[in-house]
Amino acid sequence: MTRAHLRLISTQVFFCGSVVLVGAQHPAKAGTGAAPLLVNQSPPGAQSSKSKPAVQSKTQKLANPLNDLLDEAQGDIDNKNFEAAIVPLQRVIADQPGSAYAHFQLAYVYTALRRADEARGEYERTIALDPKMGEAYLNLGLLFLQSNPPGSEPAFDRAVPPLRKAVELMPGQKQPLRTLAVAQERSGDVAGAEESFVALLRLDPDDLDANTFVGGQFLRKNMPQEAEARFRHALEHYPGFPPALVGLARSLEEQKKTGEAVDVYRQSLARVPNRDIRVRIVHLLMEQEQYDAALAELDRVPKFELGRPDDPIPRLEALKLRADIQIAQKKWDDSIITLR
Repeated sequence: MTRAHLRLISTQVFFCGSVVLVGAQHPAKAGTGAAPLLVNQSPPGAQSSKSKPAVQSKTQKLANPLNDLLDEAQGDIDNKNFEAAIVPLQRVIADQPGSAYAHFQLAYVYTALRRADEARGEYERTIALDPKMGEAYLNLGLLFLQSNPPGSEPAFDRAVPPLRKAVELMPGQKQPLRTLAVAQERSGDVAGAEESFVALLRLDPDDLDANTFVGGQFLRKNMPQEAEARFRHALEHYPGFPPALVGLARSLEEQKKTGEAVDVYRQSLARVPNRDIRVRIVHLLMEQEQYDAALAELDRVPKFELGRPDDPIPRLEALKLRADIQIAQKKWDDSIITLR
């Protein structure tokens, strides 16, 4: 297996669980910043990775003008009219600067409007006012995880500390743990990500991200049977997930189950065309001396995958591979033409 092959088809973590902002229930009295805040999250989905505001519950309203402002802002948030929610929230904060909830809601609105700097400032003020609000740490971590303006350095490292705190303050909840694991993986802390994903599997044995990542770690540790079990488990619940298919094929290949590996690689190609996986299939068929099948597979590589005129390397590699097959078939004249 070539270095390029390992690089291009190695199992990667794809954050498949819903990356949702978490909302808080507003306190019964507008001026009590220390009131408990509850998360009301949307259930995580298998393939969505876009931020979306969570549905937020409401409590019984007391006769208080500030509660009227909070309700006005909440209605704007529910209707995704985030710009309109800013003014009533700012009025609440002007009257009650110590209201952690109002600062949190304003941060939430700024996040939805992609005003990252202002959102970060409001989350940090929320945490300063209420250091035990796990939702604020989680949303701040999500903000760092997703805020990568063009030309800037990724903020993955900055996401990890608040997400650790969110996990600590929100025990038994999957979203903080999954988000921490993804942030650790993206920041290069593979060991930390593995630890977090294993912990996530204890909470949810069927989690797609965790099974895919842990399966990839088993492959790196030369434990293909264990890897196969993880990838198969992932595919039982999320059939056709391309990274799990590629990981399963690799684990089968490592166990010398070549025929099965080829079949699974082909399943992954049906989902996501990939020249390098197609070429890997050709190599596996050659190893089994199935030369006609190898040539037929090579002929299935679309022309646009063979390289542009200014990028001749893939086309050259395909020609060399064709010549190797023809030589193995002892088709000398054909191989000479191909080599020329």
